[in-house]
Formats: sequence, structure tokens, C-alpha cells
Amino acid sequence: SIFNNSRINILLISNNHINNLFRNSCEHSIVGSADPVFAVAGEEVILPCSVKPNTSVVDMRVEWFRLHLKDSQVHLYDDHEDKNTDQSQSYRGRTKLNHQALQRGDASLKLSSVRVFSLVLISF
Repeated sequence: SIFNNSRINILLISNNHINNLFRNSCEHSIVGSADPVFAVAGEEVILPCSVKPNTSVVDMRVEWFRLHLKDSQVHLYDDHEDKNTDQSQSYRGRTKLNHQALQRGDASLKLSSVRVFSLVLISF
């Protein structure tokens, strides 16, 4: 099971890639939007991500990051708190996880003040 190591890495990549990463897990799956997520510069957007069936991820490490970037950490939740000291400067102060929603397996990330370079077509 992916939950043995109490860590969830959430990649800003396609749903097919995540399905390939976790296809050996019969008990749980990580799901997001079936469609690309779009945002308007200056607005906020929710990047959906949840564990199915609903399983608390409060005691797990939840890490949002961008692949293939030197400064890749978007958001880190670990040991029951946000730990963003190594967060990419371009995301500093603009990300938030709903800690209450983590109890339901919802690890969606709220990104505020979307910037033009942040406007990547993201689907999970």
C-alpha cells in the first residue's frame, strides 16, 4: 500500500502518470480533476487532490512539488503542520492546505495570486 511509509507526494503532472505510480495499490488511490485546471492571473485556484476511499492523511507527509525544476517545492505538510522553509520563492505565501479537510483525505491545494507563469495546464 502507498500508505505504509506515511507519505504522499503530489506531482503537478497528468492523471495517467499518477495512476501508473500507484497502480499496485489496490486499497487506495489518489485522484484529482479529470479535466485541466484553469486559472485567471491574480485570482486563486484550488488544485484538487484526494485519497479514495476517504482516508485521513493528517498523520502523513503531503508534498506538492513541480517536476524538473531546481526550486521545486510548492507546499509541504509534515508532522501536523505546514513546513515551507524550503518552499520555492515563487510560491511563498501563496499556498494553503485545508487541515480539516486532510481528515477526509482531501489534500487539495489552494494557490492564490496566480501568476502568468503559474498558468500551467494541470490535470491529475
